[in-house]
Amino acid sequence: MSEIITIITENSSNTILTTVIGFISSILGIFIGTYLGYRWTRKTAIEMLKREKFFDAGMKFKKAFFPEIDFLESTVVNPGLGNKNTAHNIIKAALSRHRHAMWEFREFFHRESTNRLNFQNAWNKYTGTDKWDSLREYIDDFNIPADFVEYSTKTSSEEDEIENRKLALCRIYKMFEFTKPEIAPKKIV
Repeated sequence: MSEIITIITENSSNTILTTVIGFISSILGIFIGTYLGYRWTRKTAIEMLKREKFFDAGMKFKKAFFPEIDFLESTVVNPGLGNKNTAHNIIKAALSRHRHAMWEFREFFHRESTNRLNFQNAWNKYTGTDKWDSLREYIDDFNIPADFVEYSTKTSSEEDEIENRKLALCRIYKMFEFTKPEIAPKKIV
């Protein structure tokens, strides 16, 4: 009988020990799982918020161009000499608004990133400042006015004005490519 009591006691202490270890492991697992879940969720939420800001800035950048796009896509072309409603004049008048939108949007790309450099090159091509090789390093930081010479019509021909509008639209849409989701930086500043 004493042998049976000894076996029951040994089994009871093993069972109690196993139960305590299982309980502690469960509690520890809950805390570790909760902590890791919190960290992952927080990181994901922050990245989602940054991406949302990137997309909002991209939309704001696009909206800065909508009035000019509307004009450039209009079918009414009257480029007569001295006419203020030419692609050259309309785009030049909107330069300040476009530049501010560009500066705001460009900040979402890391300074050394290829996308930032390509975006800056697309902007320089749009404004015509890509021709100023000797000043290229300053264009990025200073308020140098663009002359938009490529959009000016030397004659009063309707065909020239249509070509200028097409060129401007092509360059605007090239900049818009940088607002697409697949271009969004993986780590947004």
